[in-house]
Amino acid sequence: MKVKTEKKVKEKICKVCEKSFVPYSSLSRYCSQKCSMKEDKIKDKERKEKVKKKKKESISVLVKTLDTLVSKYIRNKYSKNWICTCISCWKELPISEAHNCHWINRWIRLYRFDEDNLATWCPWCNLFNKEYHLREYTFKQIDRLWIDKVNEMRVKAREVWKKPSKEWLQEQIEFYKLKEYDL
Repeated sequence: MKVKTEKKVKEKICKVCEKSFVPYSSLSRYCSQKCSMKEDKIKDKERKEKVKKKKKESISVLVKTLDTLVSKYIRNKYSKNWICTCISCWKELPISEAHNCHWINRWIRLYRFDEDNLATWCPWCNLFNKEYHLREYTFKQIDRLWIDKVNEMRVKAREVWKKPSKEWLQEQIEFYKLKEYDL
């Protein structure tokens, strides 16, 4: 008859509280469930911070943030007592319903955030029958900026422009955050 001999279990040190403990299995890292939960919380927090850093640093997030700030700024700039006037049809509407529109398409990087290229439109002019309203907007642009500036913008819009850098986008975000309060 064989007699079972007890194996001596080697003590380990807890990764959280750094106390020595006798593990209940060879895979145990923590002395208690409480320490295990603390470690999980710390790791979750670190993961979330990494994700936040990645999101904040990406160009697409910065462009989206700048779009929002510039849009708010333009709507506030062209409003009187929180009422905006559509540049195309002269309809008056609350600032919350107005759209920020681009005379030269927003995908042309040079003019996406250019204040001379932006104005307020009502949703109808921005979404429906756009060709007619774009023609009206062109006439308003000529009145507002003069024909020389409008022609210069058209010529530059055909050129190829690089993507904006993160630094430039961050500078513009700070600029429009401050400018928003100046109105």
